[in-house]
Amino acid sequence: MIRRFILTNALKETADLNDSNLFAVEPEGLGVQVSNAYIDLGSERIRAAGTAVPGSLTVQVLFGAEMGNSYQQYADFIRFLTHEPYVLTYETDAGTHQRDCVLSELTKSEIGQWGVLDEGLTLDYLGPWYRWVALTSRREQQCVLYLSENKQRLVPLTA
Repeated sequence: MIRRFILTNALKETADLNDSNLFAVEPEGLGVQVSNAYIDLGSERIRAAGTAVPGSLTVQVLFGAEMGNSYQQYADFIRFLTHEPYVLTYETDAGTHQRDCVLSELTKSEIGQWGVLDEGLTLDYLGPWYRWVALTSRREQQCVLYLSENKQRLVPLTA
């Protein structure tokens, strides 16, 4: 399975970033970063605390590779981005994971080779990766404080 990025805005509109007219390449920032605090004990130390650092996703987005309407694809994406926050969905053969984010930067240049706009997109994460997991028992459903209509719960991904 090839990886997929799907961005959903606050209006629940989606932008498939694997479309030939809106294609995300060269992703960076999909991992996890932790800021650690240590207590020094002579020649050794122990970790006193660890805090996840939200970080950012950076990708290059190719606009209009198939249809050649690069400027219109860019303009449509700008309209899509005006409705924050977003949910980034990342699909791989390991499953589907999501992360809440907001826009940090979208560059704008001139059309380049093959009539395509090649722009940088940076999204700042608001929290950790998570996934939705179906509740398996009636007891589990009763114990969950926040329950969605389709009986799923939010499970943060931990290392």
